[in-house]
Amino acid sequence: MKIVAAGDSFTYGEELGNLTLAYPYVLGKLVSDNSTVVNLAAPAGSNDKVVRLLTEYLLDESAD
Repeated sequence: MKIVAAGDSFTYGEELGNLTLAYPYVLGKLVSDNSTVVNLAAPAGSNDKVVRLLTEYLLDESAD
């Protein structure tokens, strides 16, 4: 299972010493040990940036 997260610094895990403790990765572990987490979040990510990154990612994935 693949989990794709998009968001701002909270989703990114900005204040954490270890970014794998950000909630998208914790969610991935809770769902399945075999899940793949793609964290597209960015510190200071505006709504425009979040939508743009997610759209680009989804378009690239659909091209594969």
